[in-house]
Amino acid sequence: MTALGSISLGMMSRPKYLGCLLVLFCCAGSYGYAQSAAFADQIRGNWKGQGLLFSSPAQFEMSWTKVLGERFVQMDFVNSFERDGKQYEMQAQAMYQFKEGKISGTWFDSRGQILPLNATLKNNTLTTLWGDETTERGKTVYQLTESGQMIVEDFVLQKWILCSFW
Repeated sequence: MTALGSISLGMMSRPKYLGCLLVLFCCAGSYGYAQSAAFADQIRGNWKGQGLLFSSPAQFEMSWTKVLGERFVQMDFVNSFERDGKQYEMQAQAMYQFKEGKISGTWFDSRGQILPLNATLKNNTLTTLWGDETTERGKTVYQLTESGQMIVEDFVLQKWILCSFW
């Protein structure tokens, strides 16, 4: 996302886990519907973490919930960080639909942005491409680790190059 950013770079965990590591990871691919449904069940719940955003320490919170008859997965997101002595907070909601052969959705944030989402799933990693020719564009990677933590990395497209927010 632009100037005062969006998502995160860092490791998030459910509140019962402590600690945080910065890890860079990028992956794409596709799983069938059964794997998509299993992944949607695994990410349900609240996640908190720390990382870097625009070279500043940042706090991140995410909540994933099945909604509307469990036909959609809603992600609520908040990040906060300090930059140049000023505190910033950004909030967002995304609504994903995990259908056979396709994961899509829409992102809404406190900047007033509405972005289309198209995602793939491979090896417990959800890779979301966001935006289109009329909006900003980028990619967010959500990776579930074997230890039960989530690593999130966010990129924005600048001059046709995907650049990390950190």
